[in-house]
Amino acid sequence: MDTTNNNENEVRFTVRMKESLYELLKESANKNKRSIAKELEYIAEQTLVQKTSKLSPKIRAIIQDLINTAEPLSEENIKEENIKF
Repeated sequence: MDTTNNNENEVRFTVRMKESLYELLKESANKNKRSIAKELEYIAEQTLVQKTSKLSPKIRAIIQDLINTAEPLSEENIKEENIKF
């Protein structure tokens, strides 16, 4: 994962997806006057918010705190922890 960025709160990475899904994403981004990256970020945030909205406010606050303080895993940490994707 390429974590080089200009903003310390953002991470750069490569995404693979079906071309048909990409075209839908591109259409949605154009419709909403966003870049494809910002559209993908918006959709991901909305999906995660909807899933967590069923949780208690205390649990949502904990999740938000984890999101705000999380650091990306390096390839070295992934190997050390034996994490499979």
